[in-house]
Amino acid sequence: MVTKSLAYSVTAENQITKSLQYALTDGTTYSMEANASYPTTAADLSTVFSEAQEGDVETDDGVYVTVSGASTKYLVHQFRIRHQNTADPASMTWRGKVSTPTTVKPVYLSVWDEYEGAWIDIDSDSGTAADTEFELSGSVEDYIYFSSTTDYYKNIDGLNYVIWRVWQAP
Repeated sequence: MVTKSLAYSVTAENQITKSLQYALTDGTTYSMEANASYPTTAADLSTVFSEAQEGDVETDDGVYVTVSGASTKYLVHQFRIRHQNTADPASMTWRGKVSTPTTVKPVYLSVWDEYEGAWIDIDSDSGTAADTEFELSGSVEDYIYFSSTTDYYKNIDGLNYVIWRVWQAP
């Protein structure tokens, strides 16, 4: 396992600044997009991180990857994390900041529910000032909705993934 840290930066009203740390195995994919509607599937988002952007998120060092969009867009970062099996519990801790206070536009941490085919909100923040770092975290074990680990593991080409999102609504 490798400890990774993902960071985002909001430099304008509708840009998300975020930082994410988690333990993971190889085979992750990071993607992002600003979209007029909330993406409802677990497919990778429209912009896959470049190698340089992936490098920017290796440590929690204040280097951010930014998704920008108009005030009418959902701002979404997605993290597809590969696991060696479907028995391991999954958890996520994300640290970041946004330029619009979360009191105006809350920020959510969600996980993909493979059984239901839907995104489940695990944590949110609605009380942090603009440009102030805050943390979202959650474990699928803490969420009573999942009856087994297979509910949140997605099989893609014979490999097991847990897919997380951090997002802010317009």
